[in-house]
Amino acid sequence: MKKKISFLVLILLMAGLTVSAQIEKGNWFINGLNITSFQAGSTKYTDSYGSPKTDFTSFSIGPSLNASSPTIALSSMPSINYGITNKLSGGIFLSTNLISNKESNSNSTFSLFFIGPTVRYYFSEGKKFIPFGEAKVGFGSFKMGDGTSSTTNLSGWYLGTGATYFFVKRVGLDFTLGYGDLVAKQDASSSSGKSTSSFFNFGLGILVSF
Repeated sequence: MKKKISFLVLILLMAGLTVSAQIEKGNWFINGLNITSFQAGSTKYTDSYGSPKTDFTSFSIGPSLNASSPTIALSSMPSINYGITNKLSGGIFLSTNLISNKESNSNSTFSLFFIGPTVRYYFSEGKKFIPFGEAKVGFGSFKMGDGTSSTTNLSGWYLGTGATYFFVKRVGLDFTLGYGDLVAKQDASSSSGKSTSSFFNFGLGILVSF
């Protein structure tokens, strides 16, 4: 937790040294420096045994590239955007994670890679509180289990709305609410089963413009 707080402080200090305006054409933006996010949704599994459905919730705190689940990777991970116009920015988001647990007679891992384009459009050019809409499309894969486990391919989209409150000139709080859909399908070397997760996401994060 101390590392995450120190990371936020460093970003704020860097932003204080810049001289660009908030959302002008030609600016760079770091979006999605997550303070907290909450998700709720359901996952439908499709295989030879039918199509069972399960509900889920997830909660995360702190900025990180290391998503704990594919849905968090799609909706709440940092992105780097460039100001195409004074209201429109486009860029890319990236999430990676690798967790390995080694025991005396077993070795289990969780690995995730997710990447895709993102766009954000601000509906006004106000000085403090500026509403926006955003969209993301992502592709990637994850693997969970021992060395013999198969890879699961990921694809999904996310649409959101919200507002940025600039409490100083180039640093703001992002409030976001959105809906996403994520498809996970195992590779051809294993079964053809797949899952589809549909979810709502609420997030609070930091945006930096420079």
